[in-house]
Amino acid sequence: MVEMNKEIENYFVSIQNQVDHCYSIAEKARSKGFDPEKYVESPQAKDLAGRVEKLVGPEGIAEAIRNLKKIGLNDDEIVFKVVTDILDKKVGNIESLEERVERAIRAGLAIKTMGVVSAPLEGISKILIRKDQSG
Repeated sequence: MVEMNKEIENYFVSIQNQVDHCYSIAEKARSKGFDPEKYVESPQAKDLAGRVEKLVGPEGIAEAIRNLKKIGLNDDEIVFKVVTDILDKKVGNIESLEERVERAIRAGLAIKTMGVVSAPLEGISKILIRKDQSG
């Protein structure tokens, strides 16, 4: 981990304080009910892992992503591992297969797009698992 000198650390604390202030203004404005949503839709997160968990979940995915990054996996390997872990119920504890598949796909997309585009949220409307003639 990189150590910051006190001046740089104070700089980042100052930025975070300003962001928090802006979010409080936005939350107050949203609470008036003039916007379609009553909450600020862009969650704060300190890293990609936090962004993915806050955007699409499931709970616990941020820690899993951070651990995979620590052991040196690249982004594609992380996507496949995260998707597999969600599907295998190792992360998220989601019972419904359809919901696990949907969350896994959304989490994978969020990781691949760095959590900054709308694809994981709006690019996929719904995931359905259906049977065809072969079962």
